[in-house]
Amino acid sequence: MYANVNMDEYDDAPRYENNLVSVLSDMRKLHEISTSLISENHINQLYNDIVGAAVTLLGSDMGSLQLLIPERDELLLLASRGFAPRSASFWKRVTAHSGSVCGRALSLGTRVITPDVEQCDFINGGDIEVFRWSAIRAVQTTPLITRGGKVVGMISTHWKKVHRPSEHRLHLLDILARQAADLIERRTAEEALRESEERLRSAVVAAELGTFIWDLENDEVKPDDRMLYLFGVPKSASDMAAALRSTLHPDDLDRYLNAIDEASKAETPKFIQEDIRIQLPNGSQRWLAFHAQVHTSAKTGKAARMAGCVIDITGRKTLEQQKNEFIEMVSHELKTPATGIKAYGQLLQDRFLHNDPETNLRLIAKQNKLTNRLINLLNRLLDSTRVVDGSLKPHLEKADINVLIREYVDDLQSLTQNHQLNFRAAEKQIVLVDKEQIGQVLTNLISNAIKYSPEGGDINITSETTNDGQCMVSIADTGIGIDDSEKKKIFERFFRKNNDSTRSSTGVGLGLYICDAIIRQHGGEIGVKSQAGKGSVFYFLLPHHEAAIVNMAKPSDNDSESPPEQRLA
Repeated sequence: MYANVNMDEYDDAPRYENNLVSVLSDMRKLHEISTSLISENHINQLYNDIVGAAVTLLGSDMGSLQLLIPERDELLLLASRGFAPRSASFWKRVTAHSGSVCGRALSLGTRVITPDVEQCDFINGGDIEVFRWSAIRAVQTTPLITRGGKVVGMISTHWKKVHRPSEHRLHLLDILARQAADLIERRTAEEALRESEERLRSAVVAAELGTFIWDLENDEVKPDDRMLYLFGVPKSASDMAAALRSTLHPDDLDRYLNAIDEASKAETPKFIQEDIRIQLPNGSQRWLAFHAQVHTSAKTGKAARMAGCVIDITGRKTLEQQKNEFIEMVSHELKTPATGIKAYGQLLQDRFLHNDPETNLRLIAKQNKLTNRLINLLNRLLDSTRVVDGSLKPHLEKADINVLIREYVDDLQSLTQNHQLNFRAAEKQIVLVDKEQIGQVLTNLISNAIKYSPEGGDINITSETTNDGQCMVSIADTGIGIDDSEKKKIFERFFRKNNDSTRSSTGVGLGLYICDAIIRQHGGEIGVKSQAGKGSVFYFLLPHHEAAIVNMAKPSDNDSESPPEQRLA
């Protein structure tokens, strides 16, 4: 980094000495600038420092730094000094064919000097107007070219008067431009790497991934905290690889080891994707999706390391199991009445003319009973989907809850001979309800009381007003009761109580789930009190008419235009 000094330009020693002092001063200044630029860590401040250095070295009034966007052949303004906000906004983006000085330098790939913008023939009208209101008369633009020959941007200096910079000053600028180009390329790459790492880190955290690097040659693994948590292994484990392997479910261990072995034999990097089970210290299991890539050593050609991630898929596996169980359960529930309907239909077809009328009526009644059972099942499935998509809306009207309960108690009593349904009503209670939906809740709760009281007995239904002014309806039985562990799940979708005495009972586990949704839609709540072997009390609360008007959620604007909900009949 030296400046050329022509001895023939000077007639005497004093002038030569003065010039040499000036040159040495400039070189010292350039050295200080270079040191400052190298030590600057903040990329935006680096851009401003480069502009300031160019203005200082060339003695200009203004300066600017632009970054090249290669895919658009466009210059983006990174920093400026002395520009009015209006000027900076106008030159925020410049293309190669914009008719500006920096655009010209971009299209030619070399420095462009314009000593007097008023006498320049390639500057277009828009730019000349900006030069005038910015009081700019002279401009030079120098490409920023890295040591690898890559153009990364432009650096420009501007003067308020006609001016042509000296070769000495331009030489200093070239040195600065080369250093600035290398710094910008390096810092831009560092910034891109930092952003990429930050995005990856954020994605790993958001996806709750556990990551690891495994040295296969030395059997040493470096897991992150998330992976240790997923495997239930402490950081203090002396042999981390062995500790992680020891958590694998015995039924999955061979499959996992075989996958590693097959990937290790490959000559090129190979991916591993396996779903494995982990046995946690508390005795529970966790499903993990294991994704990794095995890399071979350049020296030995053998598998050297493995990098990858794991993610908890226990929820997904549980849903898959529930889906399979649901399909199996619904298939059975649909098949039973469908088979019976077909059988009775076949009997009627074959024997109708030979049977007496009473026998035919009895067969038709049985067929209708199975048909109703099938329709009820389908209605529950439809209601279940309406709960999920939020379309199970009540059509409210005033009603006396006691009258409604009495109707359903009388209807359901005819279905059982081993149970006595007793209804004790409080005073008249006016509520704002969808009669059909509340009837559905009553039918389900009373039917469950009958179903889960296989020995028979009394089932007591009561209605009363609570201390806070709500209507409470209770259905109490003396049946098998509910374990504490099942109480939290009793209102979940597809939950069915498993008990030897009710193993033959039908249902797909949707009744209480739908009841819960209906009561919540009415602004109330539903619950259960029970002990295993001592019966259960299911209850629900509804606001009285006046409170319901205030508490009920307002219907959407288009509810009045919606057609009434369709149900199979």
